Amino acid sequence: MRGTLALLITTFVCITLSLPLFLPFPLAADTVPEVDKAIRDANENLVDAFTAVVTAEKSGADVTVLTADLNKALGLLNESRGCYEKGDYSLAIARADNSTMISKGIIQGAKALRERAVQERTFRGIVTIAGAILVIAAACVLGYFGWRWWNQRSYKKLMEMRVKEVGVVNSG
Repeated sequence: MRGTLALLITTFVCITLSLPLFLPFPLAADTVPEVDKAIRDANENLVDAFTAVVTAEKSGADVTVLTADLNKALGLLNESRGCYEKGDYSLAIARADNSTMISKGIIQGAKALRERAVQERTFRGIVTIAGAILVIAAACVLGYFGWRWWNQRSYKKLMEMRVKEVGVVNSG
């Protein structure tokens, strides 16, 4: 009997000690400071994401997808605060962490969109300047050849003119 009891106790201790290795969340309830930190971090990341989206929009990027993601992150942060108030700390941390991940993705997406918008604006500026230069050059070339054609035409007309006798009577 003692051998079986010792085996049961040893098995229970081994399973209990190895359980945290296999579970994604610890068995003990998360403490309030950990939840506060997770929610605070999520809030800071959400503010940073909002700032990045505003900057991308000011640079001319289309931020409709990022705005939808901002709303998701805000919803998760609100859910996290609700879980915190209810005392469900592990779910509050999970929601806050998800909000943080979405916010970081928004920041990266906003930077990429802003860079693309700046490149497109620079390209449009270069195309506009190059187009203006080409139009001016074409106008100069056409003006020069038009002027030469007009001068040659006028010269030919002048050479083809004949002197006409007007009002001269032959006496004879």
